[in-house]
Amino acid sequence: MRVILKKDNRVPIPTGINGIDNIIDGLSSGEFGIILAPTGIGKTTVLTKIANTAYNYDKNVLQIIFEDNINEVVRKHYTIWTGVAPSKLADEEEDVVSIITERQTQSKGQLKICKLPSDSVTITEIKSLLRKLAMEGFKPDLIVIDYLDCIKHGNAMFGEEWKGEGSVMRQIEAMTSEFDVAIWGATQGNRESITTEVVTSDLMGGSIKKAQIAHILISIGKTLEQKENKLATITLVKSRVSKDGVVFSNCHFDNEMVEIFTNEQTTLLGHEQILEDWKKNRPIEVYREARKKQQEALAQKTTEAAENYNSNVIDDESTSISGAIKPNINFDNKKLEYHQTTILGRKEEKVEERKKKKEESNPIKVIPNANAKVEAARKRKEQELVEHQ
Repeated sequence: MRVILKKDNRVPIPTGINGIDNIIDGLSSGEFGIILAPTGIGKTTVLTKIANTAYNYDKNVLQIIFEDNINEVVRKHYTIWTGVAPSKLADEEEDVVSIITERQTQSKGQLKICKLPSDSVTITEIKSLLRKLAMEGFKPDLIVIDYLDCIKHGNAMFGEEWKGEGSVMRQIEAMTSEFDVAIWGATQGNRESITTEVVTSDLMGGSIKKAQIAHILISIGKTLEQKENKLATITLVKSRVSKDGVVFSNCHFDNEMVEIFTNEQTTLLGHEQILEDWKKNRPIEVYREARKKQQEALAQKTTEAAENYNSNVIDDESTSISGAIKPNINFDNKKLEYHQTTILGRKEEKVEERKKKKEESNPIKVIPNANAKVEAARKRKEQELVEHQ
């Protein structure tokens, strides 16, 4: 009883994702965790991050890959350690080699990356691989499988592979106890999950038994807008070791740099309420954004018109005045009636002065209005009649 009640009865290996580690602390030996995400979201990024973090904690890690190029996965690890993008590693070769050598010297663990065929590997073959590595002196503390859907069920018929997925998951879960190891694996989401922000277990591709068997289920979802801004929504869908139903919205998720940082968290129910409020307010926000962009474009056109006007009114004899204020301009837009007038500046005053001088030097005098002369004669006539009386 006292052994079970000890705080260190469970010794988890952190994932390297701060928000998740604050809740579940990581995955311990005898536990099976699944990363659920649609295609192209970043399952390999998450699993590589988890494997790299475990190695940094002096753990022996076996990373099994099926579809990715092994060199690309290795470069992801190098990027995590050095902070240099994979495409620029060769440009900073000397610094990269120095940092990686120091890191490997500091760690007491080992990291092995093994690529297996993606169309024929069974659980039996993975067990054989583990026994072979054990004979060579390597016993993993953590196994990362990228990804679970590539493991074939021995008796599954062609076109009905999904029926054997439950059996495969059972065998993997049993491996955690047989080999005293923690196992993380990834699985695909279905078509509906591709642009869904919060991916729940009902959006898992294939058999739902995968979610039922896992001790911990974490999902990753991205909308199109989140993809463009290197963001993602991470959800702790299921956990047998802690609370679950926790949503981390708009987390920093950079596939290139293998960076994942969680921000504010909420519950699944709370996220639904936030999403509902967002849908209500979205039309107003869209209108305001469109109006703001329209006004900015209009202001830019006004400024350009002012600059063109200033360049046309200055004659050859006048000199450019630094910091001159733009002249009066009325700008009409067909879609939006908008008028903007600037203060009359020194340049406009010069134009008015030249116009006034030109009028004064004109020899032709303006004849007074004829109606005014007639009116003046009528008034004089009336005055003479009054004096005569």
